[in-house]
This record gives sequence, C-alpha cells and structure tokens, in this order.
Amino acid sequence: MTRNKTKEESRLYIKLLRHLRSSGLLIFCFLFFTGWMTSSANADTTQIDRIYGSDRYATAAAISQKGWESSEYAVLARGDDFADALCAGPLAAKYHAPILLTESESLNADAQSEIQRLGVKRVFITGGTSSISAEIEITLREAGVIEIIRLAGNDRYETSVKIARELNSNKMILATGKNYPDALSIAVVAAQAEIPILLAGKDRLPQSVKEYVQKQTIEQAYIVGGTGVISEGVAQQVPEAFRLAGSDRYATNVAVLAYFSGQLDFSRLFVAVGEGPKGTEFADALTGAVLAAKSSSPLILVRDTLPEVTQKYLKGKITPFTVVTGLGGENAVKFPVLQRIINLANTNDGELSVSPASTIAGATKNIYLVYLPGENMNNGTVEFFLPDKYLAIAGQDKITINGAMNALTPEQIFDAGQRVKISGLNVTTGQKIILTLNDKSVQDIGNYNFKVIADADGSGILRPSTGSLTESRTLPVRFPSLKVGIQLLSYNRPTTPLSPQGFVIHSTADPGATAQKIVQYFNYPNRYSSTHYVADWTETVQMIPEDEMAWHAARTANQRYLSVEMCEPEGNQPEQFKKVWDQTVLLVADACIRYGWDPQKDIFSHMDISYAYRETDHIDPIPFLKKYNKTWQDLLNAIQAKMVELQTN
Repeated sequence: MTRNKTKEESRLYIKLLRHLRSSGLLIFCFLFFTGWMTSSANADTTQIDRIYGSDRYATAAAISQKGWESSEYAVLARGDDFADALCAGPLAAKYHAPILLTESESLNADAQSEIQRLGVKRVFITGGTSSISAEIEITLREAGVIEIIRLAGNDRYETSVKIARELNSNKMILATGKNYPDALSIAVVAAQAEIPILLAGKDRLPQSVKEYVQKQTIEQAYIVGGTGVISEGVAQQVPEAFRLAGSDRYATNVAVLAYFSGQLDFSRLFVAVGEGPKGTEFADALTGAVLAAKSSSPLILVRDTLPEVTQKYLKGKITPFTVVTGLGGENAVKFPVLQRIINLANTNDGELSVSPASTIAGATKNIYLVYLPGENMNNGTVEFFLPDKYLAIAGQDKITINGAMNALTPEQIFDAGQRVKISGLNVTTGQKIILTLNDKSVQDIGNYNFKVIADADGSGILRPSTGSLTESRTLPVRFPSLKVGIQLLSYNRPTTPLSPQGFVIHSTADPGATAQKIVQYFNYPNRYSSTHYVADWTETVQMIPEDEMAWHAARTANQRYLSVEMCEPEGNQPEQFKKVWDQTVLLVADACIRYGWDPQKDIFSHMDISYAYRETDHIDPIPFLKKYNKTWQDLLNAIQAKMVELQTN
C-alpha cells in the first residue's frame, strides 16, 4: 500500500506528522488559548513567566494584551516572512503601538480581534500587497480603522528605508537582510531609542539605503553582526560606524547586550528562540521586543539550551528577584532554558557531571564524578554523596586535584563508603576535582543521584554570587542504568561511525522469534541488515554499539538513527506483548535522557522513515501495535512518561 501513495499524499502526511509532534500539549493550549502564564509549581519557578498563544499570531495578540489596554495605532506585519517585519519595532515604539501579525492573503482572526479590543484607528502596514494583500486593508476599514499607512518599497531594503524615514533619527542600525537574529538582538535598543533598522547585503549597500545615508545626517551607526554577514567594505560606506558582533548569533546577542547594558534593566528578561528548522522563528522575538522595550528589559536569544556565551554573560546579572519571561510556548522556548537562567542567581557552586552517562548491567566500568568549582576554593571542602550501589573504597578509588591523582584514604570516606569528603582544598575555577570510582557495575534498572556540596572557604557555607544564601547546595546528577545483554555482531556490522540524532523503532514481522533468534539471523554473512537492539519478552540484547551505524532502514536513516526491533509474540499473547512494550519503552526513554531527545520529535516508526525519505516501504511497528490495541502515539506517550519517572524517582 505504501508504494501506491502519491507524492502529495506523502507530503501531506509528513506535514501533519510534524505538526502533531511540534504542537505538544495541543488541547491544553486550545483550552487556555492565549495569555500570560506564570508557573507557580514550586518556589524555584515563581520567577518564570511565559507569554504564548496557540501559534505566532495568537502569541503576538497575547503580547499585545499584556502590554496595551488600548492603542490608537498598531503595526501589522506578515507573520511568515521576516523581511518586511524585521524593521517594525522602532516604528511601533514611536507610536506606542503593538506589532500584530497576519497571514498574507487575509487578516488573521487573532490580529483582527486585538485591533478591535484595543480600539485601533490607525494601522501601519509593513510591506507591499504581495506581502499583505489589499483585501486586508478592506477588512481593516470594516473593523473601524480610519487610516492605513502602508510602508513598502520594491524590496526589503527599500521597505526598511521607508520605515526609517518615519522615524527621522540621526542614528541608524545596519543589519543583514538575509536573516533575522542579528536585527532581533538589537531590537529592544532600537525600539527603546527609536533608532531605525536598515537592511543590507553582505557585500552591497543597497542603493535605497545608500541614498538614505547620504540625505540623512547620521551621527552614529551600529553595524550588527560580523564581516560574514556585513563586510567591512559595506560598513565603511556608513558614517560613524561601530560594529557589534560575536562568533555566532548568540555571541552577537551578548555583544549587543554588553554594549548597551547601561540602558537595560535586568530585573526582567525576555527570552526568545534564535533559530529553528523553518527559518521563520523570528516572530515571537519581533513582537515581544516592543513589549520588552517598554520596561527597558533585555531580549535574550536561545536555542533548545542556554548558549554558553549567554550563560557566562548573565552570570552575576541575574538576581533572586529577576523575572524571566519566555516568548512563545514550550515548543519555542524550553522551560529548562528559563529555569537555567533563574538558577544563575541561586549559587556559585559550580557543576557536577558524570561519565559515562550510562552503563550496561554486569559490565565493569570506571565512573568519573567531575566537579568544576564555581569560585576559587581557599582551604575549601567538597563532599561527594554516592548511591549505595557505588560505595567508595579506600585504596581502590581515586581523587584527582589540580591534576594529581591519589588513592582515597580511610579518613576521607564516611558513612560506609556513601560519602567522600575532601578538605583543605586550594583550587581555582577551571580546575576540576575528579572522583574516580573503579570497577563498578550496574546490576539493575534505575535512576541514581550523585550529589556534591562545596564549601569554598572553610566557613561552613558556600558563598553564592549574591552573598545572600546561608546553606551549601546539593547538585544532583542523574545516572541512568540499563540492563542489556551485549552480543556484538561479527557480520552485518559496517563499523561506520554514527552520531545518533534519534531512534527508529521496528517490529520483527516474525511471530515467535526471540531476541536470540534475531541475533543469530543478523549474525550471518551477507544479510546486509542489522539493528542496534532487539527486545523480546525476556531480554533486551545489544548487537551494535551506539556510536556505530546499523543497516536497519535504508541509507538516510541508517546514517542518523539508532534502532530497536520489537519481537512479536506468536499468536495473541498480551502478557508477552506487555513485556516487549515495557523493555522497548525503557530502552528508548533512557536513550532520550542521555542524548537530550524529545520523543515527540526524535523517535520514529519505520513507517515514519518510509514516508520521510521514500527509501523503504515498511510500515512497522504500526500493525503490530494495533494488534494489541495500541497506537504509535501511545508508545511515544509511554516513553515520555518513563523519562519523567526515571528522572524523578
């Protein structure tokens, strides 16, 4: 059946699949629609806000609702193309107006509702009728708008000039017209001071911008971004130019924040995503920048994690009273990123990591606990707390300080090996303290917390960056373990290096075949097929290491993903099926935690792969799951629930 699907059907299927996976808690968002959400689950999250809607248009409306009770003006920009919208922030700020977003052909319903709520009488439209149609003007007038000012040029560069002329400033900002992050980095400052943002190419200052520069008396120009986006030759054509740039978009964001820090109030931060697969992830930052400018709050660009350069910059600027506001839903700005920013204020206690990140039951491993102090230690103390399966042993286990490794002494071990305490430490930041636990093995499945507390100066407390905390703080690090038998293949193992990007779940289509039978099948010359793992109703077996490719789903998927085969019981065997299900869920959940994967985005059925890459026609394990009244979404939900269990128990 899959072979007969048309190209259009396949395209629509993939689009629907991606939409469902990216929408996350779709019903939740629908029920709450739009709004300002404050998390109050516990004391650590009361400083985290989020402004979001069901999509970028609803988010723009929610931002407007937060910042404006009424407004004579509004700025209307296209929501799926950054070019004309990018320069709208300073214009909106000049007229104390929000930015609302719309589709190209018809006025978005959220934008229309917000225009009516605000009582808007005058609307600036950025871009020509190919960006925002003339029909939208008719709808605006029907909604009560009495004046429409369209600012449009022959291209994005001339449109930026049209907007700049409305501002009539003796300063200017020059950013690339090819992408959006650099302009967003300076959007708050631009809006705050009503400085126009003009666009340029890498090696060309557009004629319309050149004429603007010649006619306008420019006393200060800021070039945002490095020479890779705006060349020095272009910069030299702008008077009094000063470049603000970093090694990437996040470093550029920090460079802008650092330069204008005196104009910014760090008691509130607005956080938006700085990149994404669609190239249209500018919207939340664009509309949120005008709101941020009202309180002189910085706009921070992030990815799925907090960039290291941003983290280093914010350290010391975040206080226990800083409020962090995410722009967009969880799929845009992840909650752990917001939490990480808040945590920068809590303490200066450093970081604890564990290597390896997981281990296989019964396999002998050395475990390394690496503690990186957050401040210089002067006669300080570090204590490691260990789970009962990893008790420290004097003479066998080691401690490394300032590069010197020594065996633990009985005097450094407490509580029958569950606590290791090292005193009299003189260690500077950047120097690691490493506890090596030799010859340890994991015997069952579970989630183990290692902890460390540190006293930097022997005073009995850990001195945090704010000087306000009075207790040392524990740093938990999860250490998952997985009970898996290892039977590495001699054949059908290409030994090609793999950096996994996700997991593909298959089913064997061989009812009654056990994991051992599958291993025997793959371990035969010239099969040209294999898999990383196989799970049946009694065991899970690993056949290929995770850093090597397997032949499981054709060329593209083989080069990207790990794989597991679910063994199918013979006949109708609900109990056996449940055991296969449980082992697969645990295996994949553990991998998701170790690699930082999202089950809704990074875990695929073989059917997904067939539709996505058109290199196979398999649809497993969907029929196998259906036989036992389970869906693919049920499996993804179970994996996600297991991840929560592993990380909290």
